[in-house]
Amino acid sequence: MDVAPRRPADDGLRAYREEVVARLEAVITALTDAARLQRPRTGADDEAEWTDWAELVAVALAGAAANVGGVEAVLAGSRDSWEARAIRRLLRGTIGPADAADHAGEELALRGREEERGLWEHRTEPVAITVDVEQILARRSGRGPGAGPDERRRREWAEYGDALKARIESEAAAVPGLSVPVLVFVDLRGVGARRPRADPRSLEHRLLEAAIRAVPAPGEAAGAAGGAAERE
Repeated sequence: MDVAPRRPADDGLRAYREEVVARLEAVITALTDAARLQRPRTGADDEAEWTDWAELVAVALAGAAANVGGVEAVLAGSRDSWEARAIRRLLRGTIGPADAADHAGEELALRGREEERGLWEHRTEPVAITVDVEQILARRSGRGPGAGPDERRRREWAEYGDALKARIESEAAAVPGLSVPVLVFVDLRGVGARRPRADPRSLEHRLLEAAIRAVPAPGEAAGAAGGAAERE
């Protein structure tokens, strides 16, 4: 009997499905345990009540959405399904409507959509961002990473990395409701090149990209000033 060779893609799909089933079983167990919780009696004649399971589930979903990067981010794999529409309505009700006046002058791409203003207070994971200076500068210049900086360039890279870090921390402090730690690591050695890239849906990615747009790279400010002087 001929047996078709097993392809790596098949192994990857099988592992993914097994992981999904394992995660689903863990979630079901956690939700079942939560549904069986009872509030303690507050008096001799009071009866114990079941916990508000619906609220618990809604807040848990909001926390997961905030950790991933937003309502639409967490629904990216099933945007048009009836399940996604139901979860979207639930999350909108949980995080509440936004006040547009509170967002005057803010960058919506960073803050998230207006209706997600109440989302970030539900985040449970720290915001951890690695600033890979070499990769960022290579991307901005359109060239690949070089052989590494000399001493002068290393100082410029360090100053640029520190400026990006300060900008990220400032932007994160302005995100409404965000109270988890914000951890920013500046990488001058290219170690980040061996790490997986940040999820483009994530708050981490949005904060880093906003800082890159706002902070001039080494030489850009001087070049702009020189060009202005020549025009004068």
